[in-house]
Amino acid sequence: MPIVKITVKSALLFGAFLVLGIVTWAQKPIDVKRFFEDDSVVTVAIETDLGNILNGRLKDGTQGAKITMPTTDGAVVTEDILLSLRGNMRRSICTVPPIKLLFKQSTAPMLSPLKNLKLVNNCKGGLQNDQLLLKEYLVYKMYNLLTPMSFRVRLLHLTYSDSKGKKKPFTNYAFLIEDVDAMAKRSDCIETNRRMVPTEATQRAQTTLLMLFEYMIGNTDFSVPANHNVRLIIPKADTMQVPYTVPYDFDYSGLVNAPYAIPDPMLPIQTVTERLYRGFARSTEELTEATQLFKDKKEQILALINDCAPLEAYTKREVKNYLQEFFELIESEKRIASTFIYGARRE
Repeated sequence: MPIVKITVKSALLFGAFLVLGIVTWAQKPIDVKRFFEDDSVVTVAIETDLGNILNGRLKDGTQGAKITMPTTDGAVVTEDILLSLRGNMRRSICTVPPIKLLFKQSTAPMLSPLKNLKLVNNCKGGLQNDQLLLKEYLVYKMYNLLTPMSFRVRLLHLTYSDSKGKKKPFTNYAFLIEDVDAMAKRSDCIETNRRMVPTEATQRAQTTLLMLFEYMIGNTDFSVPANHNVRLIIPKADTMQVPYTVPYDFDYSGLVNAPYAIPDPMLPIQTVTERLYRGFARSTEELTEATQLFKDKKEQILALINDCAPLEAYTKREVKNYLQEFFELIESEKRIASTFIYGARRE
């Protein structure tokens, strides 16, 4: 029987391979549901050709990027993904435009379950623009409190570095928006491909909630029939039902009050901070039920603001004062009727 000599070096190598195998085996791909349920700020780094992004050379193509971030099991991974530019207005005015991260790649086995996610960046860098981004992030979180038919978001502390070494690294806040299919799945729904659906041909109670919420945050930059900043989802078990409305993209709201945000000149308001109800009339009973939900969630909404550590004290006061105007309005039956019945849109 041959004698196998085991040297110290071979034993160490064997041990290293064994440990590596255990670590690799223990790591699991990211859990998308858990990722978006977590309210902590996640530290992320992206290395890519910043010149193409900052100078607008990328346009409508994609380019490679290395992303480093933790999985939901705590392992920090670095994987190769693709990214592309997206958006219209912010893409044209922001130093760092909105981006889509294309995780679903063979080179990203740990992060590929995230699929393709929208990334909202700090528009022009700096503290003031971080505050604007944080306010929009909180708008999504507020709507999460009101209905599960809403997009979840995850706040990032994001560092960009240039793969060519020509641009200085920079760090700002950003957030990822949940994939529409994942959002719909949580309500046993799927996205519908119907287009030009009239507002009043959608699920009535859900659209009433949406319209009141958009009024609360002072947002008029949306349209159901034009599919503008609203997604439509339908029950998977009965695709013939009228669709549910799900809003997104709130940077033009009065609550955020971005310096570039101006209302549509066709509307009878001069600034985005002026509220304008864009919904159709509802009965007193419908409005009583809908406004009660806002009253019930008021303290949780205010707690979101108070508990957001990166939000400066002056920003917290500003946001709470803006919301307080809405909460005072819905305490008055007369003002509810004036705004949401007599002041509503007509067919």
